Amino acid sequence: GFAWQFRVTCAPAPIAYTTIDTLSNRTVPTVRTRIYGAAATDFNNDGSVDLATVNEISADVRVFLSLDDGTGLFGDYLTPQAIGVEASPNDGGDLNNDGNADLVVSASDTDDIWILLGLGNGTFSPITPITVGQEPHGIVTIDLDGDADLDIAVACATANKLSILFNDGGGIFTAPVLVEAGINVEYGLAAGDMNRDGRIDLVVGGRNNSEIRTLFNNGDGTLTAAGPAQPSGGMTWVVTLGDLNGDGHLDATTANSFSAGGASLLNNGDGTFGAPSVQNLFGHTVSTDLGDLDGDGDLDWILACFGGKFWRVFTNNGAGVFTVHSTINAIDNPSCAIILDLDNDLDLDLALTDEIADVILLMKNTQTTGTPDPLPDAGRAITLAPNRPNPFAQTTTLSFRLEAPMLVTLRLFDARGARLLEQDLGRREAGWNNTPIEARDRLGRPLGAGVYFYELSTDSGTARGKLTIRR
Repeated sequence: GFAWQFRVTCAPAPIAYTTIDTLSNRTVPTVRTRIYGAAATDFNNDGSVDLATVNEISADVRVFLSLDDGTGLFGDYLTPQAIGVEASPNDGGDLNNDGNADLVVSASDTDDIWILLGLGNGTFSPITPITVGQEPHGIVTIDLDGDADLDIAVACATANKLSILFNDGGGIFTAPVLVEAGINVEYGLAAGDMNRDGRIDLVVGGRNNSEIRTLFNNGDGTLTAAGPAQPSGGMTWVVTLGDLNGDGHLDATTANSFSAGGASLLNNGDGTFGAPSVQNLFGHTVSTDLGDLDGDGDLDWILACFGGKFWRVFTNNGAGVFTVHSTINAIDNPSCAIILDLDNDLDLDLALTDEIADVILLMKNTQTTGTPDPLPDAGRAITLAPNRPNPFAQTTTLSFRLEAPMLVTLRLFDARGARLLEQDLGRREAGWNNTPIEARDRLGRPLGAGVYFYELSTDSGTARGKLTIRR
């Protein structure tokens, strides 16, 4: 199986954040939950991003559904879903191919992971923990055996191994297989195509020896190291991937815990990294998050400093060189920054989790223009906006922007890359355009539930996006 990676263009914005709400994570004001992790995805299939907190002391997941009214606000959390103690790292994906968003969470004190299969309404099916190895921390969903469903990889620190679980396609997983990653105390874990071969690889961060290493996905359930372990710039707690210098290769950033800082590492193009560029902070650096905060076409960076009681925002000069932009103070102490579009205006807002105060700060980014046009990559032939609705059952509308009038062709592919549809959309005018697409192939046959990919092509360029069909 092969995967596509793509970036969605953001509208220009000044990185001027205003708090629009503070969500409490507590049932009783004096009883702590300790937000130790969080996720942002559409849990109820209404096209707006919802939030979930992963809570260390209350040992549960709490979902806040978006009001879906353009305000960026949320309702109260739904009934908590019990999980293991000391849970935090999580990843999402459709694990059973039903079109609903699922979560996987690791809980280090219980040596377990928890698989939460979404029901499409913000709640989850009954779950049973799976023991994977001592002190599980970093966790990702990834197709490791090439069968087009999502498997699970977990970094188990005390076991000093990776734990791999293979999916049967219906969200049922094999017993874990322990794999040596060649890192001392595997802790941080991220997934991305590090050598541009179409397979999603693993990048592992080591807590004790301050190391990082890429493991290539062979597509048959096995992994091959890109090279020896390399310096990561500190005691690596979290790894996040993104193209920092615009060369088409995924680079890495690390949150380096008690080394009191983070680092950025540029990919040499072969999955190995250059020397880490370290940003020194204070206290315990617990998260690293990437997003185009100013809408200039490159990835900016946020580090969370527990003990320092702040989030530090860095802007990118386009070449992967970062400069301190601002500091956002926490009410008490931060755990992570969720970078998302709260109000569907195409710029990136923030949901900042404070693990001691047990609140989520919702912060809106103020656009420099009132519309998504012009976009920051003026001169690019074609640019996509999110399709609506997504997921969908029958019809969705694709939105795209053209720099000039031109002929446009639509192609639709399944998760394995097989072409299902090719349609000439004719000549479209410059600016924003909309076109409906039905959940059918070129012969008019209904498409099953699952993830699909599309591309819109012109003589001057191609843009690609992802669709989810829910039945």
